[in-house]
Amino acid sequence: MSKRADKPTIFVRTTASGMLAPVSAYDAEVLARYPVETVFRAEPDTKRDMALSAKLWCVLGRAVDNTDAFPDSRALCTALLIHHGYVQRTRLLGGGELVEPRSLTDFDKQEFETFYELAVQTICAEIIPGMSREALEADPRKNWGRA
Repeated sequence: MSKRADKPTIFVRTTASGMLAPVSAYDAEVLARYPVETVFRAEPDTKRDMALSAKLWCVLGRAVDNTDAFPDSRALCTALLIHHGYVQRTRLLGGGELVEPRSLTDFDKQEFETFYELAVQTICAEIIPGMSREALEADPRKNWGRA
């Protein structure tokens, strides 16, 4: 068994009483496999705002559903990252440059918020001109079809 499989990553959050509690049922299940008194190394995960991340993917999905320009949300996200300069540049041997989009998981909270704002503005202005921000960010439980 791989080292990764032996020690899966679990997520916990602080509670009002100052204790740590599993975030999901999976996290609770994995945590329950360890004997009482097992010591864990914890690292605060302040990089991601999970609610904003979920909102971004909802917005991207809504945009993809209303245009034929991108096959899926991931492709649209990649295009937006590159368009706004969120890239990793690698100089190639023999000349040239490889440009790859950065991973959203590497963004700190402020950088992610800025990217979200730019993405929404770009979708409303360039990808689906005339779509309002309010319509793009509306309740994700609404049933949206092609515009």
